[in-house]
Amino acid sequence: MGRDLVSGMRDRSWESDESGQVKITEEDEKDHLLLVNLGELDRLNQAGGHALGDAGLKLTVEQTERVVREILSSLPEYKDERRLAEAYDFYRYAGNDFALNLRGVDQGVAEQIRTRLSYDVARGGVDLSSAKTGVESAPLSVSRVSRADGLDLLNRLETTPQEAGLDNQKVLLEAMFEKLQTLNDVAKNETRLQRMSEKMRGAEADPKTEAEAKQFFEQFMHKALSSMLREPGGSALDYAKLKQVLQAKRAFDVPPAAEWTHFVSERSLDQAFESLKERRAVGRDIELNLAHLVADETLQRVEKFGVEVEFEAVPRSAGDFTAPLQTSGSAELERFASSAKEARAPGELGEAQTELAQVESRLQAARRDYKTGLYGRQVYFETMENAWENKKSVATIAVDMAFLKYFDKEGGARAGDVGIGKTAEILDTLANLFTDMYGAQGVKVEAYRLGGDEFAINVIGGDQDIVKQILEQLRQAESGVGPIPAGPGAKTTYQPEELRFNYGVRQAPDAQAFKQELKEAGIPLKHEGTELENNELTDYLLKLADTEIEIQKGCQRLIMLVERALKVKETGEPGNFETLLAYSQKAIFGQAGSEKVQAWSERLAQSSEYEVTLGEVRGEVIKFVIDQLDQKNLKAEQFRTELDKQIEDAVRHRFFENRIGELEGQISLLEQLLRDKTSQNAKLANELRATQAEMSAIVGLRERIARPGAAPPMPISERAA
Repeated sequence: MGRDLVSGMRDRSWESDESGQVKITEEDEKDHLLLVNLGELDRLNQAGGHALGDAGLKLTVEQTERVVREILSSLPEYKDERRLAEAYDFYRYAGNDFALNLRGVDQGVAEQIRTRLSYDVARGGVDLSSAKTGVESAPLSVSRVSRADGLDLLNRLETTPQEAGLDNQKVLLEAMFEKLQTLNDVAKNETRLQRMSEKMRGAEADPKTEAEAKQFFEQFMHKALSSMLREPGGSALDYAKLKQVLQAKRAFDVPPAAEWTHFVSERSLDQAFESLKERRAVGRDIELNLAHLVADETLQRVEKFGVEVEFEAVPRSAGDFTAPLQTSGSAELERFASSAKEARAPGELGEAQTELAQVESRLQAARRDYKTGLYGRQVYFETMENAWENKKSVATIAVDMAFLKYFDKEGGARAGDVGIGKTAEILDTLANLFTDMYGAQGVKVEAYRLGGDEFAINVIGGDQDIVKQILEQLRQAESGVGPIPAGPGAKTTYQPEELRFNYGVRQAPDAQAFKQELKEAGIPLKHEGTELENNELTDYLLKLADTEIEIQKGCQRLIMLVERALKVKETGEPGNFETLLAYSQKAIFGQAGSEKVQAWSERLAQSSEYEVTLGEVRGEVIKFVIDQLDQKNLKAEQFRTELDKQIEDAVRHRFFENRIGELEGQISLLEQLLRDKTSQNAKLANELRATQAEMSAIVGLRERIARPGAAPPMPISERAA
């Protein structure tokens, strides 16, 4: 996205007037960026799993494009479909944020689009009924800036981009996004207060709905509203205190009183300012200058903030860290874009060739993730469906990059981008390596970015041994990256962390075998024998892999935090343990997980047989994660069907079998070493006891699963890696 926008800006004139100001043209007034944020994604994920969250993101794209096309096509100049298509581009910006670029659109029309998309009681938000009945719409928070707004900020900088050794276009884009993000923060804050007041106003009118309003606050609004509404030195915000605040500000009046409207505006601006200060706690001089200008102009806050530091324009390798290399997909995108730009031949044939090159470039861009160059979600599904059609084996390795929010919010957005870039590079390198190694045997390996911190590798036509090799290489590559360095906007407290991945693996020799596996697990196929059958199989393959990730993520994160907590106890140095704990709350199931981390680390600190106790703890961690998932699933609306339970049990059965196989291998090796008298020692004996303790816990968990028609455990030799 950034590359596309910067490329477009290079074509404009950078001529200055007599005072040295860059001239702002009518074209600048008509070029806009809109940031579209899908709110309450955590609510969607809880109500319907990641499938509903993904559906919400997809529906956001569809609703945004529908509104844009409806408004533009109502104007005479956009009746031509080609002209309409050239007027806008839509990008996945980050997580649940999307960016919309409007070109040649009058300011009034652009503002009409922003208003239509923004959440309002009457308009509602993104309608989710097509994805799941009974789920409340999700709100959109939308902000807008024009290129003229960005140039105005650029002209007011104390130091010009050239004087700072920076590129005009990139600084302009940074200025636009700084203002855009700040305005969006204001909009999100207003939407949260509006949504909460609606729920509580409804509870005032109908007391039967108060339990629902209270649950909505505690599960989805508590953290954000506590930060926004808590008075300095005041006690923690709970539902009762929130109700007192809203009553005092006359939020329950119909319509809401002007006092409430003013209160919402002021608190939203205050919180957006705190977010801006946090985002720009450190930065280069020109970045801090931009942030101060935005705070003054947009938030009416003139307080100076931020610590000036100098960063490399591009992260470079240093110490244990190796900077991201360009992926083969990014190189391919550049090649197509270059061909499209250079295709300038005279005559009708030349125009056709130019248009063809541009279409090819746009097609490649649509199929790939702009930030990494990896193929996107659409190609991911197409590849598997084609493999089923051609009766080939399919394996998918779902990869979750841990701590993306930590890198983004603590280390600055570039730290998060570096983490994403390194992950993409690792997956792309492995995909190319294994395709080269096994391509002659008909094996195809591809890497994908599915969105945010979600990646995947597909192995088409390969066997379990190849999948196992890829996983081993992936684990080795992960440990060789080194800590991710801070970038612009990092907090002074940021401590670099290494990349960590969680995996979910699912493989089937062909469509028929996978259908049989699903049937044995009690999982029905709605579209068997229809043209949608392969699509359904692909959905199940990914869902099974994703469900395994959730188990693995909880286990790995808890063990990592236990080890960090133990280190704090041993050294007395807190490091970034509390920060990592805060960013792990979802993965470790909140307060229950935090309490377990402290209890397990205390037990290890006091143990005289560390290895044995650690083995016991590992077994207890798996049991805790499974128990917490059971509790979470019982509360989740999507788990009320027998189908969801069958999927969960199928994944757990495979997960337990794989782990038991690994532990059996370790036990066999340790027993062999202990049979050798020269190798006998207490440490090996303790390791054996630890491994046996963990395996005993997993065997007990496996026996809890009751699956109708379940197949017997697979032999170790046949288990997936």
